[in-house]
Amino acid sequence: MVPSVPMATDFDPNQVIAGFPLVKIRGALSLLGLMDDRDDVAEVAKSLLCHAPQAIRVLEELERQGFVARTAKARQWQKTERGRELAYHWHPPRKMDPVIERETERGVYTEVFDSVPCSILRSVSEGDMFEEADLQVGTSVEYESERLIEISISQPDDYDNRESSSLVDRSVYIGITDAKKFADALQKSTAKAERELVRRAAKKKAKDAKRAEIERRKPRKKAMVAKPARTAPKAILQPVHGQGREKQAADASGARVPAQLPAASGPPNRTDVAPHSDGAAKEKERRNALSATLKELRGKK
Repeated sequence: MVPSVPMATDFDPNQVIAGFPLVKIRGALSLLGLMDDRDDVAEVAKSLLCHAPQAIRVLEELERQGFVARTAKARQWQKTERGRELAYHWHPPRKMDPVIERETERGVYTEVFDSVPCSILRSVSEGDMFEEADLQVGTSVEYESERLIEISISQPDDYDNRESSSLVDRSVYIGITDAKKFADALQKSTAKAERELVRRAAKKKAKDAKRAEIERRKPRKKAMVAKPARTAPKAILQPVHGQGREKQAADASGARVPAQLPAASGPPNRTDVAPHSDGAAKEKERRNALSATLKELRGKK
């Protein structure tokens, strides 16, 4: 019968293998089998901070307990199914300390100094996304602990009205010395982030300038000017022979003379149209006729 492989929850966190706790063995196992030309003895010795002979004893004990199996190559082992469970799927129990609350003292209280918006990286079915939250920092003196600096992450139910909505909090507490180290690291991170923003802005500016230069060098298309629609030429009406004189005479006498229009059918007779060549003679004749008409009218008066 093949021995059953214990599940990840079946390992005893208090177990010791060749003088090393199971948590340390777990870290050493994760390094086995990564490269073809590896030296597993050297990798285990580096992980456990021990000499090569002790690393060999660890590997032999792991082989005896079914965590690894020796390969054909010298100084190389490979993980078994039980070893993969321990290296990749087993999580040791978390270290938990009981909370001891202090008695409330007059003039000593917890205080939040500032709150800033932050993002929490979440992995959901649609992919990685950022979730909105608030980051708060202050002091907490409620418990018997030297870690008095409190950093909280709050997730309001209503992001448009953060302060009045209910919150889901998770708080971490750090000591004063660690808080100073954290503040120094935060200053360095801020300086690096500022340089990154300047680099991004310069890159975007160069990209925009390059795009504008490409657009400038492109041949511009001539604007299409709409041509006016062709219309039928207007008919040029020529006055009928004698009609102009009658109209002028009527205007002089004040009497209305009905206008004589050319016949609707066919073009006007060329004999009725004054030739262009003797226009001066016709003009003189018109003036004489007008003068005679005016003299006749004066005589009647």
